Amino acid sequence: MKLPKLSRNAWIGLAAIPIVPVVVGVPLDVREQWLFAGVVILGALVMKRWKGRKGAIAIGLLALIVSTRYIFWRTTQTLYFEALPEALLGGGLYLAELYAWVILLLGFLQTAWPLDRPVIEAKGEPEHWPTVDIYIPTYNESLDIVRNTVFAAMDVDYPADRFQVFILDDGRRPEFRAFAREAGCGYITRDNNLHAKAGNLNAAMKKTDGELIAIFDCDHVPTRAFLQLTVGWFQKDPRLALLQTPHHMYSLDPVQRNLGATVGEMPGEGDLFYGPVQGGNDLWNAAFFCGSCAIIRREALMETNGFAGETVTEDAHTALKLQRTGWNTAYISARLSAGLATERLVLHVGQRIRWARGMTQILRIDCPLFGPGLSWQQRLCYLNAMLHFQYPLPRIVFLTSPLAYLLFGQNIIQASASLIFAYAAPHLFCSTLNSERVQGSDRRPFWGEVYETILAFHLVKPTAMTWFQPRKGKFNVTDKGDLLDRTFFDWAIVRPHLICIGILVAGMAAGIVKRVFFPHIFNIQTDTLVLNMAWAGFSLVILLAAVSVARETRQTRQDIRVDAELPVTVYLASGHVIPARTIDISMGGAAIALPAELPAHDRTVSHITMQMGDDTLAVPVETARIANGNAHVRFRKLDMLAARHLVRAVLGRADAWQPDSRPKPVSGLRSISEIIEVDLVTIKRMLRLNHAERRAMRAQEKAAEQAAKAPLAKAAALVGLALLGAGMLGTPRPAMAQAPLMQAAAQDTLAAPSLGGQSKRITLKDLRINNPIRLQGTRGEIGVPFGMRQDRVVTSAKLVLTAAWSPALLDDLSQLVVILNGEVVRTVPLSRANSGGEVLEIPINPALFLPGDNRLNLRLIGHYTRDCEDPFHSSLWANVSNTRSWLDLTMQPVTYAPDLARLPAPFFDAGQDFPVNVPFVFAGRAQHGKLEAAASIASWLGSLASYRGFSFPPVFGTIPMGDAIVFLQQGDTLPGIDIVATGPSAMVMRNPRDPSGTLLVIMGRTDQELRVAAAAIATGHGVFAGTRMNFDGVRIPTYQRYGAPRWISTNNPVALGSIMQPYELQGMGIPPGPLTARFRVAPDLFFWPRDGGKLNLGYRYPVASWLDKRASRLDVSLNGQYLKTLPLAGSSWWEAILGEGSAKSADSNSNLVLPRYNLFGQNELTFDYNLILANKKKCTGTLPENVRVAIDPKSTIDLSSAYHGLEMPDLAAFAGAGYPFTIQPDLAETVVVMSASPSAATVEAFLAMMGRFGDSTGAATTGVTVTSTLSPEVAEGRDILVIGSSGLAGMSYLFADAPVQYDGQKLQVTERTPLQNVMALFGGSVDSPADAQPVVYSAQGFSGITSFRSPYDGKRSVVALLADDTNALPMLVDGMADTKINATIQGDLSVTTGETMTSFAIGERYWVGDLPFWMKWGSWLSRHPVLMALLTLGLAALLAGPAYLYFRRQAQRRLDAKDGEA
Repeated sequence: MKLPKLSRNAWIGLAAIPIVPVVVGVPLDVREQWLFAGVVILGALVMKRWKGRKGAIAIGLLALIVSTRYIFWRTTQTLYFEALPEALLGGGLYLAELYAWVILLLGFLQTAWPLDRPVIEAKGEPEHWPTVDIYIPTYNESLDIVRNTVFAAMDVDYPADRFQVFILDDGRRPEFRAFAREAGCGYITRDNNLHAKAGNLNAAMKKTDGELIAIFDCDHVPTRAFLQLTVGWFQKDPRLALLQTPHHMYSLDPVQRNLGATVGEMPGEGDLFYGPVQGGNDLWNAAFFCGSCAIIRREALMETNGFAGETVTEDAHTALKLQRTGWNTAYISARLSAGLATERLVLHVGQRIRWARGMTQILRIDCPLFGPGLSWQQRLCYLNAMLHFQYPLPRIVFLTSPLAYLLFGQNIIQASASLIFAYAAPHLFCSTLNSERVQGSDRRPFWGEVYETILAFHLVKPTAMTWFQPRKGKFNVTDKGDLLDRTFFDWAIVRPHLICIGILVAGMAAGIVKRVFFPHIFNIQTDTLVLNMAWAGFSLVILLAAVSVARETRQTRQDIRVDAELPVTVYLASGHVIPARTIDISMGGAAIALPAELPAHDRTVSHITMQMGDDTLAVPVETARIANGNAHVRFRKLDMLAARHLVRAVLGRADAWQPDSRPKPVSGLRSISEIIEVDLVTIKRMLRLNHAERRAMRAQEKAAEQAAKAPLAKAAALVGLALLGAGMLGTPRPAMAQAPLMQAAAQDTLAAPSLGGQSKRITLKDLRINNPIRLQGTRGEIGVPFGMRQDRVVTSAKLVLTAAWSPALLDDLSQLVVILNGEVVRTVPLSRANSGGEVLEIPINPALFLPGDNRLNLRLIGHYTRDCEDPFHSSLWANVSNTRSWLDLTMQPVTYAPDLARLPAPFFDAGQDFPVNVPFVFAGRAQHGKLEAAASIASWLGSLASYRGFSFPPVFGTIPMGDAIVFLQQGDTLPGIDIVATGPSAMVMRNPRDPSGTLLVIMGRTDQELRVAAAAIATGHGVFAGTRMNFDGVRIPTYQRYGAPRWISTNNPVALGSIMQPYELQGMGIPPGPLTARFRVAPDLFFWPRDGGKLNLGYRYPVASWLDKRASRLDVSLNGQYLKTLPLAGSSWWEAILGEGSAKSADSNSNLVLPRYNLFGQNELTFDYNLILANKKKCTGTLPENVRVAIDPKSTIDLSSAYHGLEMPDLAAFAGAGYPFTIQPDLAETVVVMSASPSAATVEAFLAMMGRFGDSTGAATTGVTVTSTLSPEVAEGRDILVIGSSGLAGMSYLFADAPVQYDGQKLQVTERTPLQNVMALFGGSVDSPADAQPVVYSAQGFSGITSFRSPYDGKRSVVALLADDTNALPMLVDGMADTKINATIQGDLSVTTGETMTSFAIGERYWVGDLPFWMKWGSWLSRHPVLMALLTLGLAALLAGPAYLYFRRQAQRRLDAKDGEA
């Protein structure tokens, strides 16, 4: 198939588009994101050197990609708020950032390729050129301003009979009518001012008939070539309705003038718009009318009923209407006219208010997104122009957002400070770099933020009101040409800025004070404080720069000087005539460079002449002063004709406003340094430290006074005053923060049976006291819960404690009190002589033991002085060993009549605290059907025994002593058991070999019946009673995938009170001890791209004067990994400062992330209350009684955001939770492969494994299949568990791609293929087979676990427990119950090495679960941030190709050219 004819760059770019969602949407942790940011920033710096338009497009695309990544991160991971204030403030900041991102996106489309439209001279004979009416509308401007515009318009180089000039006077002033008559131009007025400027123009249209209409504001002076260089485009394009030219200002705007003394020459505010913005609009046929310096076709205006009068920005709305009717617009960047900028900041603000109101009116009344006639590019260009004026609120939000944290403690971005900056850094850097490239010399970096800040506070009200009342508001004429007789600071115009500065300074001070003096009350985080302080400081830099502009510099010059080197002939008073050149010139005078050899006394100029084509203009002058060899002259009063010629010579020159060359762009670093310099000057002025400047000003004022008497002195003073100014800049950008589950395997030491009954020793560690006990204070205490079997009676008991205590304790006042179930067993005096350590043997009355739950308390009563003492003195302590302290119990079995109703007793009793040991009896060989039945019972008992531990040793052909479970099929015989199986049934009976023992006999005539009977017992189906039951017709329940009863749901939040008893979430005493909540989850929970699950925690604690709220805290940890410290402040901050009344309880709430990397199959949440006494001084400290704390049972664990998916092989998931087999809790999707005649050890390992599966899920493995041979029919759609000797690895098809294979004598590590070696470079595996080879070979009898993909089903897995000696298999399975060993089982190969295991990941990696492909790929990419950064840079470079072609072809179409600019 032949591809369409597109360039290679285009196809490469299109192919790269699918990568965009990945590099945008893949979240990274802090470290990885910083790596990504660093590589992207370095890459951007390299890309900056890529010259030409393609390089600019690449940088723009890079800025778009990383900014979109930032806004995606903000949208998906940072918008969770704990309170309404956070939601309001954080939501406002997010909307402001979203607005900035939309502007960035639209700006890229608009400015990526500014169309450089050339000027075209009119074609054909002049008498056939279009007729032109030149309109000069005016309302209240002075005649001095209008006069120059009229003169210049009348002198344009265009056939005199083909154009007319009209003054459109809405002020109806007689002097204007008289001037028009004298000058020879038209004068039009009307009897009303309806629709302001638009109405004025429409009224004139009815009285003139030119084909084209040129419009100039009364202060905009056209050059002679204006019509010659613009009319040609109307000839070339008959559908061209509008041609706009730049509004070049030959006077300085307020920022340029007021900051010029500090910053120097800088571009005007409008240069950016009349540079890349209007040029970019022209690319998409979206250049719009700007009210002046434009030509419009009358025919097009007639179609739209003239100029739009519905809004106060009639210009832009008129262009929109023209384009809706199908007319074209164009823009040329040649400066063909020039006008006056607003002199004062207040006038500048007033003009921008009108613009903002007008653009908002258009957006509301005639939204460009809707309605007919526009292309999608035109709609977006107009939308960008109108949205631009909605910046006031976002700008104010950016300026003030740090106050949310500094003043109110609200975290409005829900992420750590480091992560915020890691995401924001590339976004801000690349956006700034793109702005520098696009704006070039038209605007310096960061000054856009200063311009916006100047106007933001003033534009909020008019824009907001216009949204709700779009048809209100009137056209206001901007005053121009005013003079300032003195330098002054306009406090009124920057009053809101000063208030904002004051609040920011107060916020920064408050943040420091709260961090230094009240951290316990306000929970100030240092990194977040630093981030917000830096942000607030940046806002201050911006605001100070804006305030600096309000210092209005004295302006006494009536006529604006223009830098121009014009040849003139100078006539000296001495009669000499010399050629010279002007330095600058205005309508009122000039500075002339005189030859250096001219005598100093002969430099007085009487008049000058200037060549004007074939004519010569003579201008009489008076010499104002001579300085540095230059003559500064003032023009004498001219008649109208001479004044007209002067305008032609000075302002109407064809090249008057064309720059010699473009200024060199200023770097961002230099620009920000200049802004800071402006700030420092302003601060210096505010503090009145500008002594030299004030002296200069006083000298100038004095000179000005003298100038009133002496014209020459006055002129000198005026020149000096023109040198004063001040300014500044800044920019606010949104910136805005395991130990595995310790399940101690209960151990017990069984003494030999004695006549007195069964003896048992239970250590404190067996009772889950994992660390030595430390009792502190005058009344330290710990409670140790334990259980007693219901069928045992304690006949004798002794507690042995190995203890040591402080030698400072007083002998007669210090005791260790032993309490059992609330009864004092013994009070042991603690003497100094034995403080180094003593073994205390304490007999216990057997009657104090209760069936079921019991509690042993150890209480220290300690004193180190007879006087008043500190109850928490460091010398008040006692230690009790957890491994060398135990209970010695002698128990007498209680004889119960055999009864199925007592199940699971006597095989399991919840009161026992030691491992369950139940023999499984088989009459003969352990056939597969019997093993499947035994698996149900083993998993049932394993789920009951759980953390206590369990073992199920198989017995063949005989009955053991004690309790046992027997499996019988028809034809099986055992000594002492004479029972005939009549169907699926079970019977409980005395052990014929041991009257105190009980046998549970599970029977069936066939394998199926035996499985049904075992499953019925294991699942508890049926009403058990009597000694025997049949289970004909029993329906064994099935489970859904991930439906394990012990795995908490991922469909909805789960309350802690639903997975444990509420009383378990309460604590008492000081300290109350840690509270724990244990829960199990599916080990394949996949939270990425989120950080993990959520814990919505509610907690309660006392608030009283004795509690030190500064130091007290609640520490939360997961599986021994610290998560967060929560404050116990109790009351509001103002109550904390003002003081509190009586004691009370307090409820607090917090939301914590349960990190995905710290969630396992079995998990333990620990809530450790640390209650610190406020007063622990000697003689004043007291211990409060009955102190209680609690975790709200309604607190929830929310895992609903998780997918199910895991990159396999992962032996850690298997060792921890039996994954992947336990996905189906009854193992209906599992096949177990064993030899046809498995050894006893293999059977024991199999039963122990089934017990572990049952413990993990809480369900019986009633659906497991056991076989010795595999076929595709059996293996397809199932996970495979192999248990047996290493020889099983000789199954060539099954183990073809396994990490190890059996060569007939021993296991060999499988070598990689070349393709696997290549994939390993990209994370296919971690370790090399060469690393595993020595470990496997050196093992003295291999014993280990391996895992790999099933060859029968690519979505299924194989796990093999193999040993050269099968007697090692039970120890291999038991090792998984040891937390230390369990933690070492990882990867796809784990080999027993001594007392631990060594693991490797050497095979193929693959995914299981229900993850979509993009999520798997994204997860892999998130672990390779450098690669992702390189992808981002490459993506921008690749997309630049098709984007470049697209823009270039559009430019060619617009210019009707064959070749576009490269």
